[in-house]
Amino acid sequence: MSANERILAAEPNLLSAAWSRTRIGSFLRQPVSWVFIIVGGIIGFLSLYPTFFLFYGSMMDAPLGVPGHFTLENYIKAYGDPEVYPLLLNSFIFGLGASGLSVVFALALAWITIRTNAPFRRLFELTAIIPNILPPILVAISWVMLLNPSNGLINALFVKFLGLEKGPFNIYSMAGLIFVEALILTPLAFLIIAAALKSMDPSLEESAKTLGSGELGVMSRITFPLMRPAILAAATLNFVRAVESFDTPAIIALPARIEVFTTKIWREALGSFPTNHNLAATYGVGILTVALLFVYLYRRFTSQVESFSTVTGKGFRPIRLTSAVGNTWRLP
Repeated sequence: MSANERILAAEPNLLSAAWSRTRIGSFLRQPVSWVFIIVGGIIGFLSLYPTFFLFYGSMMDAPLGVPGHFTLENYIKAYGDPEVYPLLLNSFIFGLGASGLSVVFALALAWITIRTNAPFRRLFELTAIIPNILPPILVAISWVMLLNPSNGLINALFVKFLGLEKGPFNIYSMAGLIFVEALILTPLAFLIIAAALKSMDPSLEESAKTLGSGELGVMSRITFPLMRPAILAAATLNFVRAVESFDTPAIIALPARIEVFTTKIWREALGSFPTNHNLAATYGVGILTVALLFVYLYRRFTSQVESFSTVTGKGFRPIRLTSAVGNTWRLP
């Protein structure tokens, strides 16, 4: 190969390297780029640093700060124990129940506030968002004061006025745990589902009604298929939030002796003597694995939104269903 041929063969690589250096150089010359780099580095450090020590602690035979050896004994002890299967079952029942019930609550509230002319719908919308501001532990304590089986206010009213021997509700149960966590998770699901309802083009629903389809047919064939990615995204994200939450299980599950992942971590790290931080880190890796799996599913569901979107060339408003109650209470 001649010298000219070698230069021509190397020229594309030289041009590519020069182009990449130019792109990187132009990126670094912008002050805003350094802001992104610094902020991204801080966020990456705050995320990866504890994650690294979580994995590191789960594979050591000594607490952090004490010399030890790498081992898989913690994983064998944690996930080889027969008691871990009820723990996994309780965690999945809690997560699925809380996320599913929160989506049902959010669907009802979003439909009332956006698709009907019901009275006080703006108040419903505000009420749906306010719990997102309150600390979850405060919400859990409030419901314990209302539905405590021994002295809860609601149970006391039933006992006093109906002559019952004991109150009909018991907050210290899996049902009570799911109910309270669902109320805490409802605002997030409401925001996701309400945004999907507001951005939906009503022309498809109008066309279906013109062809003779009823309200139920429109909802089952048009509305809910278009909302499916938002519903699945809200349910998946709330499942992750429920499984990793400790506030509600600390107030309700611990007294009820219902063991979930977060309460098991608390028992191993703080609630037992001697404490076993390595075993707590091992259970933490299990929660992290479940969370990453469902975050991946959440990203898959949200990436399919474009496949269910409608395109319009003019401004539009969602269709509001006229209800008898709305007409009765409508102000002039």
